[in-house]
Amino acid sequence: MKECEIWLIYRVPKNDTEIRKKELVIVLQDNSSEKDFLLDRLGRYVIAPLTEWKEYFAFRRHVVKILPDDMNNLYKVQAADCSRIRPIPDSRFIKKIGIINSRILNAIHNASTTHP
Repeated sequence: MKECEIWLIYRVPKNDTEIRKKELVIVLQDNSSEKDFLLDRLGRYVIAPLTEWKEYFAFRRHVVKILPDDMNNLYKVQAADCSRIRPIPDSRFIKKIGIINSRILNAIHNASTTHP
C-alpha cells in the first residue's frame, strides 16, 4: 500500500451480528516513509474514506470531490471525507482499485488541516 492509492478495505463491524462490510479509501500516508516510525512498527496506514458524492458536500470544506478517470478506476463521483481520517492496520486491505493524482492528494491534505 502506497500513498495516493485507492483501496477496497474491510470496515470494522460495530457488533458481532453485523456483516463485515467493505469501503473505498485513499491511502494518505504509508508506513514506508521515515516520517512516522510508530506507523511502521504498528503496520498501520493513514487513510481517508470515500463516499458517494452528494451535492451538499460542495459547501463543506473538509470534503474533497473526486471525479472518475482512467487512473483512479472509480465508476461514480466520490468524496474524500477528511473528518474521518484515521489509521488502520494492513490486515484490512483487500484490493487496490487505482491511484489519485498529486493535485487531489494536496487538496485532501489542505482540507484535513482546515477541518475544525
